[in-house]
Amino acid sequence: MQGRTTLEQAFDEKAWRAAAEENRRLSDEQTLEAANVNIMVPDKPIEPPREIPGGGHAEAFLRREAERDGVSLADKRREVEAAGFGAYVLDGLKRGRIGFTEAWNALETSFIEVLRLAYSNGAMELTPDDIAMFTGRPNKLAETIRSDPRLVFREIAFTPSFDPDGASPQFAEIAYDPQVRNAPVVICQHGGYPGSRLMELGTMRRLAAQGVFAIAVSKRGRDGSAGRPDAWGTETADIVDALDHCARHYADHLDPTNVTVRGGSGGGLDAISLLVRYPDRFRCVVAFFGYAELIPMIEQAFSPQADALLKADPRTAGSIRAVRRFAYDSGYGRPGYPDRRLARTLTLAAETNPYAQVHFVWDEDDPLSPMMDRWFEEFRAAAERMGSRNVHLHRSRRGDTLRYPHWMVPDNDAFDRFYLPAILSRTVPAPVLAPAGVLTVPGFLKTRRFEIVLGAGDDAVARVGYELGVDEGTFHFRRLSSDPAVRGVLRFRSLRRRPLAVRINGTLAAEPSTREWVECGVGLDDSVVIGVHDRAGA
Repeated sequence: MQGRTTLEQAFDEKAWRAAAEENRRLSDEQTLEAANVNIMVPDKPIEPPREIPGGGHAEAFLRREAERDGVSLADKRREVEAAGFGAYVLDGLKRGRIGFTEAWNALETSFIEVLRLAYSNGAMELTPDDIAMFTGRPNKLAETIRSDPRLVFREIAFTPSFDPDGASPQFAEIAYDPQVRNAPVVICQHGGYPGSRLMELGTMRRLAAQGVFAIAVSKRGRDGSAGRPDAWGTETADIVDALDHCARHYADHLDPTNVTVRGGSGGGLDAISLLVRYPDRFRCVVAFFGYAELIPMIEQAFSPQADALLKADPRTAGSIRAVRRFAYDSGYGRPGYPDRRLARTLTLAAETNPYAQVHFVWDEDDPLSPMMDRWFEEFRAAAERMGSRNVHLHRSRRGDTLRYPHWMVPDNDAFDRFYLPAILSRTVPAPVLAPAGVLTVPGFLKTRRFEIVLGAGDDAVARVGYELGVDEGTFHFRRLSSDPAVRGVLRFRSLRRRPLAVRINGTLAAEPSTREWVECGVGLDDSVVIGVHDRAGA
């Protein structure tokens, strides 16, 4: 058939759906258990290393221990050598005498290996309640957090603006101090794929106790929310839909103009997605070890090496299937996938938002650290080209007092000090969209003056030059995705409700309208002029 790609010719819809559903089933059963538990907690204890590592961090640890105990370095070394270095460190961690980051630095190994050592030897404990928080199951820990007498915790239901598969209702959870009015908002997005908002309850309680209105939104298909995840496509808009719901129903308690979004891992990707798709909505964006591109992970998850690991080591099944799950959810293996992938390559839109205060947070030990280095440098460089110094990189390294690993540890909570005081004091300015500029639209983009949705909202990309007046708007589209047949929708907000006409490529496309929002269909290489009727040349 003419016009069909090799992928489309070879595509077997029935086989693809069968593979996707099987992976989804196994992912639901095993992802969080295997990825977050089995890898971390081996079936039997791992023998701690006896020798003192040869790097300087172990030596620095010994000096601190000697000073803390008031003994000579030589005496402390003999004590540690007799006990075995690893056993000594793990005992200190178990007794609370040293913190996790101090143990991590001292052992001079990877974060994952330290967790496995700690859990398998009883220095740290992963309780059934901890596991239930990851998987979204009811548990006593969640009940305890929600019963804090100072605060109100409440589940809310809302309708999503993108509803491709009848994904209503969606659910979120809020936490706030009922005595506080006009509180700044912090959206706390959970990681994991699919994960659960229960993972954020502790953070929500901590923030709400400090005067924040906290929101955690469940991804589609989790915690009772309808629909299926689409791997950070249109489901990102659900987060803003929940925010708008709260602004309408809890107006006395929150300030909808002072909003921060923070999240880790998949929640960090949510934060980056909101950064580039809502450029004038958030004052602050905090992304802990978030992915700005899915391509590298997807390629690794479908590699021959991943296939071999799935067969050889069941402990890896959860993490690999989790990545394969969001690959399938993003359309991997289906016709049109390259454009869906492009719409999730958020570094393309790095220049879209120089307004928010942005914090990218990660550790050098993260398996994706080299790619994160590149991604986040791209965002900072793009902001600096536009005259903004708002993008801050926080890359922790071995030996640092605070480190930010891909896991929920106290150091990640301690990062609040870098952004929360400014949010509470309202010293971070509200974002204001420039009257003219160039934006990259990864599927969709929404501002207070105009909205653009390309195709289904997650399968096309375009660069758009714009210029705004009080009741005028000019938009020049340039398609970056491959399918020329895909069209989009442009909505423009009139500030004075005067009769506005729309001309596309010089031709009148819509009769004058006095509605607040004027809407028109557009091609991805069109030029659009919206203006007062006589000025549009009609």
